[in-house]
Parts: sequence; structure tokens; C-alpha cells
Amino acid sequence: MSDPVRLPAVAIGLVLACSGASVTVAVPPSTASPWFVRVGGVGVFYDSSATIETNDQPLPGASVTVSNSETVAIDIGYDLTRHVAVSLLVGAPPKATISGDGTIASLGELGKVRFGPVVLTGLYRFWSAAAFRPYAGLGMAYVIIFNEYDGAVEDLDVHDNWAYAVQAGAEYRLSPKFDFFVDLKHLWLDLDADGLLAGVPLTAKVTLDPLLATVGVKFRFG
Repeated sequence: MSDPVRLPAVAIGLVLACSGASVTVAVPPSTASPWFVRVGGVGVFYDSSATIETNDQPLPGASVTVSNSETVAIDIGYDLTRHVAVSLLVGAPPKATISGDGTIASLGELGKVRFGPVVLTGLYRFWSAAAFRPYAGLGMAYVIIFNEYDGAVEDLDVHDNWAYAVQAGAEYRLSPKFDFFVDLKHLWLDLDADGLLAGVPLTAKVTLDPLLATVGVKFRFG
């Protein structure tokens, strides 16, 4: 026969167990913010060339080289899901030096340009729950020309333009709020320019196709 003292004890135990289970189920989900910010140093490496005309006639063998740049950039991003995010990058405008190449190499420095890219990309993280998370993405960029500085080309005028962008990189979890990241972005970018070379009107289509290599820290809100 069952011990009558045990029955109330078992009943009380069942009630407490059920109460504990109900409390566990009632815990609200995580309220971590989907917003994040990434800050890092950027190296800008150009694969430059140009087609140049004077008086509407091609200048045979003429091209340009553009000096590499360094700057600081900030990404503002939003996690749409555990795998998918969108990110907007802006940076401190670097100044690049444009030099003559090919048949106009003897002209030396043609001018300088201070510009700033704005890059919007969507990215996909392959292993969303791991500490090491590689990703890839696609997007668009808009390059804004802030100032031009004359060299051998006078009255230098370089025009803003759009570019396609591709992105790849990886993040490594340092703590619940901080990650270390490495990011590569490649832009397919052409800029139109015009000015005067020894008083003669000059026009050029300059291909920059920069690679943006960024190393920095990511901070998650919430």
C-alpha cells in the first residue's frame, strides 16, 4: 500500500514542476537590436587606366596612373535575418594623385582629386551561429567628387558617377557585442574628366576599379 504521506508530497512536486515549466515558456525572446556599426582603416588600391582626347581626337598611347590611398570608413548595417544583412559604407574622403602614363608620362602629375564613396551592399553570412562567419555580397556605390587640384591639366573637372560593387569578408566574434572583421570590396568605376592641357581642351574617361581592403571592429547594439 502506498504511504499516505507521500501522496501530498508527490502532488506538490508535480505542481511545482508544472509551474517551473510555465515560467520557462513565458520568458520573452531576446530583444537584441538588429542594428550594428563597423569602423575600420581602409586601403584603396586602384587598377587605373584612361582613354584621353584633345580637340576631340584620341591621344595615342596616353593613359594615367592613380596613387593608392588610405582612409577611415564606417559601416552602418541592419540584420534582416540571421544570415542576411544590408550595410551602408561611408568614408573620410581621401586625396588621390593622377599622373600621366604612356605617351604622356613626361607630364608627371596631371592633378589631384578628393572624393568620397558611398557603398550600399546586401550580404549573406554562410555560418550565422559560428564565431567565425564568412560572408559575400553585392551592391552599388556612388562616388562624390569634393575637390579637384590642378597639375599639368588646368581647370580640372572630374564628375561624380555610379559603380557596381562586390564584397567578401569574414567576422570573428570577440564578445557578445564586439567582432573583429576583414572586408574586401571591389568597385567597377569609371569617371569622366575634362580640363586644359597646354591651353588645349582635354577630355578623359578614367578607369579606377578600386579594391577597398578594410580591417576593423564591429559593434552590435542592444
